[in-house]
Amino acid sequence: MKTRLLLLGALLLASAGVHAQEEKKTWKCTLLHAETGAKLRLDLYEESIEVPSMEMFGPMNGYMSGGKLYGLWMTTKTEELSPTTIRLRLSNDLGSETQECLLKVANDSVVTMELKGGTVMKRRDGNKLTKLPSQLTLKRIK
Repeated sequence: MKTRLLLLGALLLASAGVHAQEEKKTWKCTLLHAETGAKLRLDLYEESIEVPSMEMFGPMNGYMSGGKLYGLWMTTKTEELSPTTIRLRLSNDLGSETQECLLKVANDSVVTMELKGGTVMKRRDGNKLTKLPSQLTLKRIK
């Protein structure tokens, strides 16, 4: 009887540990904005991401670039507001502009990104630059 109780206790502890690890990985991901083709790579838990052409700054919590997005945007500040909501500050590769963002988990594969305080991030539309919409839908690809 004691053996069964010990085994049951060990299984419960192991499953709780697995659950905690799954929650922690919520903000260690790669997200894609399909309309622009831009990817947001994040690791909120440690500075582990090398930003292309910015290696001299060392690893960071993340960056957004690619597709039609104009420039490269590095994560310069992160704040977890709840397990499903974070606030980010992204700075462009020149350091001349910043964008505050609020990311919320909609479901297992979708995250919404709200650009706060006026949109400064832009995308290329042919020969023109246009501001991104204030609400973006990002799909989890990793």
